[in-house]
Parts: sequence; structure tokens; C-alpha cells
Amino acid sequence: MRIKFDYHLEIEGTKNLTFGIFEIPSHKVNDEYLLRLAYNRFQEIKKLFGYRDIIIEKLIYNGEKDFAEELKKIINLPIDELLDWEQQGEGK
Repeated sequence: MRIKFDYHLEIEGTKNLTFGIFEIPSHKVNDEYLLRLAYNRFQEIKKLFGYRDIIIEKLIYNGEKDFAEELKKIINLPIDELLDWEQQGEGK
């Protein structure tokens, strides 16, 4: 199954639209798995843009669901909780 994330971002005052397209097995399509994919792609985007200040305005999954608030919650976790969350997903 092919899924697509549309990242509507503001990077240091400039609007940006970036995509993430993934091929995943249908049985893995659930909110937790999708959030982990979105998080990992966002980390790649941050690296691509030199770790500049990035504001997530929208994160649209397949043109339907907005994951922006969920992703912001993960990104803003205290570092120890974020590391725990990342490690929980390594076995999945």
C-alpha cells in the first residue's frame, strides 16, 4: 500500500510543502505506525534544512487526516520520554 504525507511547514518565515511517500504493508496501517513514519520523515526534513527552526502547520495523511498535533506532541516531549518513545518503535 502506498501512503503519502504532505508536510505544510514554515521554515524561518518561509512556507514550504514537502512530501513523504512510503510503500508499507496494509496490515501495518494504524495511527501509531503512521506517526512513527511521519516522525522519522520529519527528522530527515530537519536534517535536509540544516536544523533550522521549523513550524509544522499541517501534516496531512493521504489527503485526509491531519497528524500535525500528534507529531508536535511527540517532538515536544522531554528528551528522556522522546528517547523512550523512539526505542519502543525500534522493534516494530
